[in-house]
Amino acid sequence: MSKLELVKLEINLKEPALFSSRKLGNFYIHTSLYIPAGTLKGALVNVLFARDAALGKTALEELSVSNAYPKKSVPTHAYMFLTKRKKGKFLEKKGILELDDIFEEKRYNEEVLGLKQLKSDFEPKSVIGEVAEYSPTKEYPEEGQHNHYVKATASFKVLPNVAVSKKSGSSQRGMLFSYEIVERGTFWGLVDYDVWKKLKLEDELAVSLGKGRIGGLAEVKVVDKSVEYAEKGNAYCFTQCLPSFGSAVFFKTEDHLSATSVYQGWFTNEYFASRKPSFAVMKEGSLVKISDAAEAKKVMPAGLNFLLKVRDAYSLLKAVGEVS
Repeated sequence: MSKLELVKLEINLKEPALFSSRKLGNFYIHTSLYIPAGTLKGALVNVLFARDAALGKTALEELSVSNAYPKKSVPTHAYMFLTKRKKGKFLEKKGILELDDIFEEKRYNEEVLGLKQLKSDFEPKSVIGEVAEYSPTKEYPEEGQHNHYVKATASFKVLPNVAVSKKSGSSQRGMLFSYEIVERGTFWGLVDYDVWKKLKLEDELAVSLGKGRIGGLAEVKVVDKSVEYAEKGNAYCFTQCLPSFGSAVFFKTEDHLSATSVYQGWFTNEYFASRKPSFAVMKEGSLVKISDAAEAKKVMPAGLNFLLKVRDAYSLLKAVGEVS
């Protein structure tokens, strides 16, 4: 099996954009702090279709890009404990994901007890899939065994809109609605660089990024930083993960610490239309112990199964240059 080269993509959002939303009355609330893999891939595929339809079709089938998270941020795993719920602070023991017994209840309970002994007011709780930003602190200067994080945030603005009447061409009375959109920001993700080169994409390019017509200009840049794909043993799900679907098995697990979410990540554009699939998957930040990942890469073009081998979340951020 050829070695997969996953390299860093840096996305600099220059204009406000909408990535995902949920409707509440006439208000569309932004539901994600990160750029979904399908949204990012769709922006890149649109660039390729505009250049060459054949390259665009190849990208649909072969290009693998991950979610893109805010600067210095990652999805939380089961051993990134939320210690102060109101303040949104997380602690992660250094090197925890290398241990052989992280899937055993005894290890989990020991970590919880250790945090309670560290600070009496801690109420450690696992929250899988929360987006957390690395944030070193001087709050516990005597304590050097853990990496510190806080809940990631984004800057939003409200974009008011009015429906337009098809008959009159003017505004439709009583049809006001608003979108909550991300103003600007820097994000980072991963891409299969071998396919990127095959598609003749530049290492720096501009794309229109966002949902529907509410998109903004973004600069996408390949950064010479790579991470290791997990073929066996402990693995961290950087994106949603799909062990199997129907009779198809993509990777086999001996154990896991995971949460469930719903995959709704495909996309359409003026050149390509498809049904939007919806099915249960492991949430970002899930941990799995892999016995065989021979077929895992088959669904990576759908933004799934970015299985990474890392010591802890901090070591991932350091490997891609998000932290020093």
